[in-house]
Amino acid sequence: MRADGSTAVFPHFVMDRGKPGTVCVNQSGRRFVNESTSYHRFVRAMYEQTVGLVLPRRANEQAAATQTIDRQDLQPGDLVFFNTMKRAFSHVGIYVGNGKFIHSPKPGAEVRVEDMGVSYWARRFDGARRVATGPADAPSPQR
Repeated sequence: MRADGSTAVFPHFVMDRGKPGTVCVNQSGRRFVNESTSYHRFVRAMYEQTVGLVLPRRANEQAAATQTIDRQDLQPGDLVFFNTMKRAFSHVGIYVGNGKFIHSPKPGAEVRVEDMGVSYWARRFDGARRVATGPADAPSPQR
């Protein structure tokens, strides 16, 4: 995360501390509030509104549709998955760097940045995935 709160993959989105539950777009002033019925739609909306990619609806489907990466290879914009409902890949956030991720804890809740090293998240970490955003990111064909 940069000093202004933005991230490399979503450089124009920053946390707006004056309005809980919103992420502000610096350049246009447009705001995103997670008013949806599910937390994984926050991640879906962020990708759709910023880079034009439409991810699957559910966290487990997002995990299945993206490329598995090792935790030590995390880069801002990668997806991080957690088991918060006694099933794999039941929660998802977007990695922002320095061991932190942004997510919506529940529908209508404040969008916030969390530390992956905190015991709650560390115990529930399920894995990391990379979203292919262009030809250079696409996995090479298997031979």
